[in-house]
Amino acid sequence: MNSRMARVLLACLIVGSIAICTQSVYAQDKDSDFQTGKIVEVKKLSSTGGPATTGGTDAPSTSEVDRYDLSIQVNDTVYVCRTRIQPESSFAWTQGKEVHVKVSGKTMYVKRSTGKITKLSILSSKKAS
Repeated sequence: MNSRMARVLLACLIVGSIAICTQSVYAQDKDSDFQTGKIVEVKKLSSTGGPATTGGTDAPSTSEVDRYDLSIQVNDTVYVCRTRIQPESSFAWTQGKEVHVKVSGKTMYVKRSTGKITKLSILSSKKAS
């Protein structure tokens, strides 16, 4: 009976180890899709939202949102992307900062320092000068 329990325990350890290794390899592969980019320009656009300017509604006012165009250089291409953030959020994207990005069609995914991935719309791209 003791020998049987030891074999079951050993099998569980082997299966658990395989699961952890597989998960680790998958996470590394997922991260390998990201590459280093550099923010070369930050342009603030007009804010949207805010209190309703037309009267006669009981609807709650929308919160204000700041819009930015970010130019991010990845290798020899500069992508102009648009993002919208709440004014009170910590906007830590500054010109010259390196960021981890993944480009997929007309979308750029930016991995923030917190690990959160932010999705940006690519407006245009051009060769870096």
